[in-house]
Amino acid sequence: MSKSKLVGIVSSILLIISAWLPWFKISALGISTNGFMGDAYGNPGLFFIIIGILTAIFIFMGKKWSMIVSIILALVTLALSMKYHRDASLTGASAGFGIYLMMIGSIGVIVGAIMGFKKNKVVPASTTSI
Repeated sequence: MSKSKLVGIVSSILLIISAWLPWFKISALGISTNGFMGDAYGNPGLFFIIIGILTAIFIFMGKKWSMIVSIILALVTLALSMKYHRDASLTGASAGFGIYLMMIGSIGVIVGAIMGFKKNKVVPASTTSI
């Protein structure tokens, strides 16, 4: 397996794992929530599990279009993780390890997909004749 696929797939697994880790912590009350505690939008943890599975599949495929889709999904995930981080600070809570792992996983998927682009460069055929 190439390094780009390994980076992308491991990062996708980090996205999946982040759904179960604490996202928000309220130290004064001793409360922490993860992606399955539910909010106004339902259970966002399931969304991140699906994104992690899809990015792993697309990175493994190694096609140009699948790398582009992986980058787009990772950018959406990164934006959402940054939103959750901001929401935590606005509500007086602190961001948990799951949010940081989600950010790392998103960045890793982007890096893995970009590495896949560089690996799959098309080399022009030789113009010399025999």
